[in-house]
Amino acid sequence: MVGDPSRLMAVATGTDFIRFFHEIARPFVLIQEIETSLRACIEQCASQQDVVSAVRSAKIGRFREYDEGSISLDELTLTEQIDIVKNGDNYSRYFQKLFGRSRPLTMQKLVPVATIRNDLFHFKRAPTLADLSTLASSRSWLFRKVRAATAGAVI
Repeated sequence: MVGDPSRLMAVATGTDFIRFFHEIARPFVLIQEIETSLRACIEQCASQQDVVSAVRSAKIGRFREYDEGSISLDELTLTEQIDIVKNGDNYSRYFQKLFGRSRPLTMQKLVPVATIRNDLFHFKRAPTLADLSTLASSRSWLFRKVRAATAGAVI
């Protein structure tokens, strides 16, 4: 019940709670799916040794002192994963076949996700409808890329 015993305002049902928690959790679930999908795409396109090389090419500073074989994709933040793909040399060497010839189009799908993720995870603002649309679009695009990569085809 919503309100107090003398002034009942509404009755909250199980469905109301599900809708509320879905609304709260949805952007975080979308971001998690985007991050794991991007990681799967990177794994399909680049060997472990290639990932080390790609991290160095992208100049991700916190990995400067790591041994050659000690960089794992699981250690990388979403922004760092995007930086690996965004790097021009890395894109043409490892990711162009899967993501397509247009690096700007790929960045249009990925870069806004990092900004939205950082704003939401650091509670700077609530997600907007535009944010949810961007996340859903990027997630769907990456899901198609993962399916293509695992099937051996390129979309």
